[in-house]
Amino acid sequence: MKKLVISVVGLLIVVTAGLVFVWSNLDGIVKDAIQTYGSEATKTQVSVEDVTLKLESGYASIRGLNVGNPSGFSDPNIFELGEISVKA
Repeated sequence: MKKLVISVVGLLIVVTAGLVFVWSNLDGIVKDAIQTYGSEATKTQVSVEDVTLKLESGYASIRGLNVGNPSGFSDPNIFELGEISVKA
């Protein structure tokens, strides 16, 4: 019984540490996801300057979103967005 309690407490500590890590790095995780999956979906370079998420207040913003043009076009970007934000 003692080993089970220790195992459960250990598991709770690991899960809690994982959640704290994700919560504290969520801005960077979302930024990397936009750049990675956006580039894969568009087959061009997608870059983001900054992502800010404040889940407690329902605020989110993306700053400096650029979607590159495919080769053969003169402009470097097909789409540029200075900043967009939402508050729920």
